Amino acid sequence: MHSRLYAHAGLNLPACKAIARQPFYRMRRRAYNVAMDITLPELEQVINYWRTQRPSTGEERALSAEVNNLARVYALMIFNHQQATPLAMLDGTCRQLIDSWRQQAG
Repeated sequence: MHSRLYAHAGLNLPACKAIARQPFYRMRRRAYNVAMDITLPELEQVINYWRTQRPSTGEERALSAEVNNLARVYALMIFNHQQATPLAMLDGTCRQLIDSWRQQAG
């Protein structure tokens, strides 16, 4: 059945298996490490926490600097189809904001 599905999509099963063995594909599916990574749902919680701590201001309802930094990370994760990202890949400001949230939620 799977081979018919792949054939219908213009792919063959061996080619799909070869793609799945590529390093980039495996990298995206790596295991989640609670202490070293942040998941998309956790990042949403961090953003909501900082939105309550530092609400938007002015008539234009501009985001605070904290929320803006976290929103940039969130947008990149969505764009790259990532479910989690290593904290080491983030800048120091974002890591501090996430650490503060984790201590508060802890």
